[in-house]
Amino acid sequence: MDRTNSGRRPSFFWQGLMIILPVLVLAVVGLYSLRQDEQAAEQAARKRAADSAQSLARAVGDMAGEELSEFLNLQNVWMIDLNLNSQPRAGMSSDNDLEAGIAKWERTYPGLKLAALAEPQCDLLTDGREIAPPSVPATPSPPKWYCELSPRQREL
Repeated sequence: MDRTNSGRRPSFFWQGLMIILPVLVLAVVGLYSLRQDEQAAEQAARKRAADSAQSLARAVGDMAGEELSEFLNLQNVWMIDLNLNSQPRAGMSSDNDLEAGIAKWERTYPGLKLAALAEPQCDLLTDGREIAPPSVPATPSPPKWYCELSPRQREL
């Protein structure tokens, strides 16, 4: 009967290890759980941001489309009115609704004038080539007689 082994207390190292080991396991599990939560939160935030960006793009696109449509309609009516005013007519007055529409548009967009922005109507093919009005070359070509001048003549 060996009494010295059965009554012996565990050493301080083993007692400390038995206390620290569960704490370390809980700390590792907690850090792993925090990492998983962080990744899940980041994915959710990315999804919300993508949804918000799409929603914002739709809203801005709709607003821009409406504003562009309003400008184009006003421009077309103004161009038609200009064409009609250039024709001789008997006893017709100018369109007050058009003038009010232009004034309202110019108040909505201060610093912009419809007359300065308006472009004549054009027709485009599906590939982007312009049909009407005919395109104007960016730089005019010199006349044939100018091309046939000698360098001395050109200098003079």
